[in-house]
Amino acid sequence: MTTQHPVPERTRQQLDPSNTLASRRGALVLSIVAVVWSLAIVVLGGVTAASVPFEATSMAVLALAAITMVRACDPLRAPFSQRDHLTVHGMLLLSFLLGVVGQWGDPLVLAEYWAPTAIGCFSVAMSPYRPLRELIVVPLVSSVVIGLTTVVRMTPHDGGTPVIASAVITVLPILAFAFGAARYTQVGLSAVERWHRRSEVLSAGLTDRLAHTIGRTVQRDRASILDLEAAPFLRAVLDADSITDADRRRAGAIAATLREVMVSEADRSWLDELALATPPRSGGRHVVHDPDRLAARMDQRQRSAVRALVAAASDPAVSSPVTFELLRDTGGCSASVSFGALQTTGQLQPALDPYLALMTSAFDSFVVHAVRPTLIVRFSFDHD
Repeated sequence: MTTQHPVPERTRQQLDPSNTLASRRGALVLSIVAVVWSLAIVVLGGVTAASVPFEATSMAVLALAAITMVRACDPLRAPFSQRDHLTVHGMLLLSFLLGVVGQWGDPLVLAEYWAPTAIGCFSVAMSPYRPLRELIVVPLVSSVVIGLTTVVRMTPHDGGTPVIASAVITVLPILAFAFGAARYTQVGLSAVERWHRRSEVLSAGLTDRLAHTIGRTVQRDRASILDLEAAPFLRAVLDADSITDADRRRAGAIAATLREVMVSEADRSWLDELALATPPRSGGRHVVHDPDRLAARMDQRQRSAVRALVAAASDPAVSSPVTFELLRDTGGCSASVSFGALQTTGQLQPALDPYLALMTSAFDSFVVHAVRPTLIVRFSFDHD
């Protein structure tokens, strides 16, 4: 039975994880800007003594929203989920409403206008991590909440003011930031998907050429074995014009050797071949423990992520032998990859971060453990 793997969401983080690594720095900068901006507006906006507890709590919730977002953007916690997105927006709205409650009953003051710009900054910061529709709908809902709140707040005090126009102007920063981020994300996703389509076409052609080349290589290898072992023996038998018991034993040994080599090669998985083909530059070799041949149950995206990780282990910046261990698990398979680091794990992990980001988007239950001087990566796959 073939297990259906979950389809990745159409986000920049999941379709192009390595190029999204730097987005976390942008999210950190934007969250700091939003918090500092909001705090400055509140302080300069004429906060009353009665509203101080509410405004202080409001700013604390805003700061907590920033911490939650930056933490969820960590590549090792990928993917950034819908729950994370909704949680951050919920905290932003709560922060805004706390500020409104603190100023309730007083005329509108500058202190209430920090929220649209802050929410817009957060929307831009989270745009690499969520699908296009969500990037539009969630800020739109926040805009409706803030707009309605503004209408209710203005009605008792500003009877001659065009209330609807004021509400629209209030939420314009959210809409501008959100729709701009959504458009940028759409262009980026389209470019990545075009690249994927082109690479699939090129990969298909390359696969056909490699299959033909590998077939010829295998034929040459078999011929070499026969030339080195079987051919000299057969020539010696023909020259002697007789077959002795020693010849029979020798023929049996050659046949057993050939059979052992061919069976061993036939039993190798793609992961075994990969480990043999990309040895670490520091010496030694990669080791694969996969008695049940579970590597065959990885899909193409997962295999690509593993290949990238093994290639990273051969890079001079890492240069570490890797041990793979694949085991059956409840409802699927679990795996661990251990890097026998020749340097400290603090130096090793940054060199592997782009490749670990690929792994997080391809596998379930991804965890990294640093046990000096070894880095261990654990993940699961092929779960129902």
